[in-house]
Parts: sequence; structure tokens; C-alpha cells
Amino acid sequence: ACVRACVRACGKVATLALKSRLRRYSEVATTVDCTLLGLLNGEVDGVRVSGRDWESPMRLTCRQLDFTVTEKVRIDYSRLISPAPSIEVLEPKPSGVATGVFTAADMDNLFAHPLMQGALRPEGLLPPGRTGVAFRGSTMYFRVGAGARTYRAALQSKGGGRAGVQVAVAEEPGRDAVDAGAAGAERRRIAAALESFFNECCVDLEGVELRFRSIVVDGARGRATVELSLFVRQFPPPTVSF
Repeated sequence: ACVRACVRACGKVATLALKSRLRRYSEVATTVDCTLLGLLNGEVDGVRVSGRDWESPMRLTCRQLDFTVTEKVRIDYSRLISPAPSIEVLEPKPSGVATGVFTAADMDNLFAHPLMQGALRPEGLLPPGRTGVAFRGSTMYFRVGAGARTYRAALQSKGGGRAGVQVAVAEEPGRDAVDAGAAGAERRRIAAALESFFNECCVDLEGVELRFRSIVVDGARGRATVELSLFVRQFPPPTVSF
């Protein structure tokens, strides 16, 4: 009973900390797997964080999220009582899987996020403002390009058990090709750059590293399921901005 109470307390503290960092949510839950002896030694056997309808302070939104670490997490307690307290994870750094379910509006918010704009706009890959994300079949469509001329990207999973995505870029519906040779070269450049960006994408949330693995689009249900690998160095501080 004592062990269960300690474990529940750990989960409750983590849940409250996460709720304090969200702008809104309908559900947040944290499950901690550990023994009392392990807890006293700073060891946790696994952690799962899940939730629904999350919105971050910077307007990132998601219908469902699930972060699962099944490897042992060793915490440096000395950092908790330092002048600048933090929860640092000791070696070896645990890994896990993160899964998110997004609507087209959620993906539009993702493309509008400063991290995405900062990474893609200087390369001429994203236009300013909204990208008009739409799901049809197994494909996600969105506006790409910069300047006076934009195009329509079609992104989908590589399929066949392969990780990553493939991207094709075409003229936007209703537009005639102008200087077909130059436009074709620009579309191929954008397609190759977007494929490279997504397939090599890595985001560090000040201690939790997320690497893109796959996206499965379900146009009939109006959603896309994104899977990422996660690696934990430390739990993000309360000041992390996302």
C-alpha cells in the first residue's frame, strides 16, 4: 500500500506540473512504474504520459498524445535540491515512443508554429500565414513555396513497412504553369527539401528529444497519426516554451 501511494503521488506531481504548462486540455494523465526501493534509489522503471485536446501556450494543438518510456529512468536527486532545481536523468538515457493524433487544423497550427516557420521559411519552403492543410485518402496536402508563387505539396507515408515520408509538389489547382522549366525545378527542390526535413526532423524540448518516425493519414476520419522516437536527458523545466 505504501509503494502504491508513493507511485500515485509521483504520477500526480508529474500530472500537475504538465497541466501548469498547457494553455488548455480535456485530459492529462501520468502513470509511473516503480518500486519503493527503486524510488528511494532514484530509479523509475517506466513512465507514460497521455492526454486529449491539448493546447500549448504557443498554440500547438493535438487531439490525442501518448508518451511512453518503458526503460529504467535514473534520476539525479542532488539536482532537485540545487539552487536551480531540475530533474536530470542519469546514464543510460532512456528512450521510448511518442504518438500523436492530429486534425488538419492541428497540423496547420504546427506549420504556423515559430519552430516550423523558423526552420522552413528561410529555405523558401513555407509561405507566410496558414498553409491550408487538408487530408484526402492517405495524403496530407498543404501550401508550400515563398514569394509571389506558391505550390501544393502532397505528403504521405512511404508505406511498405518503410519509415519516413515521400513528398510531391504540383501547381496549385486553377493556376497555369509559368516558365515550366524553372517552375518544375523549383517544385523538385521543395519536394526534396521537405522530404529531408521530415525524415531527419529532430526537436529538443530542453531535455526531451523527439525524432520523426512516421505519419499515417486517414482522410475518411479526418486525422493523421504521427509517431516519433523520444530520448530523455532531463524533464523539461517549467519555463520551456512550446
